Amino acid sequence: LPYPNNMLRNIAQKNIESNYFLLMDVDFMPCPSGTYEHFKSHLKDDFFWTKLRNNTIFVLPAFERFAESNESTVTLDMVPQNKDQLIDLLDQKLASTFHPYFPPGHYPTDYQKWLQNEPSEFSYPIQYMKRFEPYILAYKHGLPEFWDGFRGFGYNAATWFWELDLAGYKYEVVRDYFVLHLNHEGRKERIISDGSIAKLQLRRFMRYISRKYQVERAKLRYWKGRRYGNGTQVSLFCESCL
Repeated sequence: LPYPNNMLRNIAQKNIESNYFLLMDVDFMPCPSGTYEHFKSHLKDDFFWTKLRNNTIFVLPAFERFAESNESTVTLDMVPQNKDQLIDLLDQKLASTFHPYFPPGHYPTDYQKWLQNEPSEFSYPIQYMKRFEPYILAYKHGLPEFWDGFRGFGYNAATWFWELDLAGYKYEVVRDYFVLHLNHEGRKERIISDGSIAKLQLRRFMRYISRKYQVERAKLRYWKGRRYGNGTQVSLFCESCL
């Protein structure tokens, strides 16, 4: 049976014991070391605390670490301990932004801006784009649930971030923190075919948000393609998802 990703995400979210949570995949690590303690200290800051409780979602930029030439997997000792070490790995081509072959997934993060150090700036605002699928720190109360009609691979998380945008949430990228994917064997680029169950589930999701947010269905249509900063045109969804 297809895996009920969003149903399980909702169960996890309902059982979070704190008021805040960090959402990321199991093969990622938050960096630098001590990120949990750092964010706990930031929660004592009225600026940070107020933003979280007023519908701001904080994004941790996502990167991936490649194995050394004589290794097949990334080990914990290869994880950068701070932003400067990550930048060194990027310069050496031993790390990259996450999934660069699919720009819409993380393009709104604005990696170029993140790499420019601004010591006085904790975060910077960004504009949501459809298919954005970041890793985030959020205040759990009041968040919409993940739509549990999705099963298996495709759209289950990205559509949640779209719904957050429709619900009025704002996105900001934190400057000194990030998450790192530990590249491992078995990962391949996955393609959603036009006739897949995921496309059917997506159409049902669009009907759901059309009713919930009183948005004309024609305005929910994903654009056919978009040119990103590197000139790459990416087809985001089928032209007839509705």
